[in-house]
Amino acid sequence: MPFEKGGLGVKNIAVFNSALLNKWRWRILQGHNALWFNILKARYGDLSLNMCRGERGSKIPYSALFWWKDILKVGSSSPFDPIVNCSRVFIHNGYNSSFWDSIWLEGDIPLKVEFPELFKESLLKNVSVAGMGGWVEGE
Repeated sequence: MPFEKGGLGVKNIAVFNSALLNKWRWRILQGHNALWFNILKARYGDLSLNMCRGERGSKIPYSALFWWKDILKVGSSSPFDPIVNCSRVFIHNGYNSSFWDSIWLEGDIPLKVEFPELFKESLLKNVSVAGMGGWVEGE
């Protein structure tokens, strides 16, 4: 409790930790041009894709730091994750956006789950949006 209410003024560690982890999650989603992001992406893969595809925690290697695992666990126990559910994903050039794992349709279901037979037949299972085609003169 705070000093004013007769407490010791110690922060709630669980709430404080959650706030810091969510701050890092936000920085990961926004930091694609930063050097620290590129270094961590080279080491652990693109964690921003994992956060947005709803598979937090499942794509992290066993040898990953607890910090990375904790970042992806935040919000995974709740059906409403304010950072992911209230955000929009911009495709930009399409090289950092997964075609099959991204959620494109209403209902929080990636294309590979929505269309399992098509995904099963596809030869391009780990392809980015850019790898599936491109724009030529606006078409």
